[in-house]
Amino acid sequence: MMRQRNKIISALVSLIFLSTLMATATEIIWSPWGPKTKVMITNEVGGGRQLTVHCSSFFVDNEDLGVHVVNPHDSYRFKFWIKASPPWFYCSMDWGAVGGPRWFDIYDPLRDADRCRSPAWCQWIVKESGPCTSMFGVQRCYPWKK
Repeated sequence: MMRQRNKIISALVSLIFLSTLMATATEIIWSPWGPKTKVMITNEVGGGRQLTVHCSSFFVDNEDLGVHVVNPHDSYRFKFWIKASPPWFYCSMDWGAVGGPRWFDIYDPLRDADRCRSPAWCQWIVKESGPCTSMFGVQRCYPWKK
């Protein structure tokens, strides 16, 4: 009787521990699913214009993150786990420019895996001329994809 009671108490303690762990999972850097990556896209297109961002991944989960409107100088953020095969996130960005929306690979595992490791954010500043980021202290700007 005492052994069974100890097993139940042990199971309850384990359940509480796992529940607490899962409740704080958004702040865990490493998990059985791999490292967490955090991306931040800041609107600096100028002219007081809003930036409409629509990001999706491909090659792994084909996850659509939906459409987000970012006010001037504000940011849109998203997080994802790097699983067995790293995802590739691309985003279309529209601020009412002539020629319509632009797009860019906002997370390319070949380019970004080292610099975007948690706990750091993979930060992008979106300008009319293209997205810019800082790689190991050096700012680098990219042209929009065609």
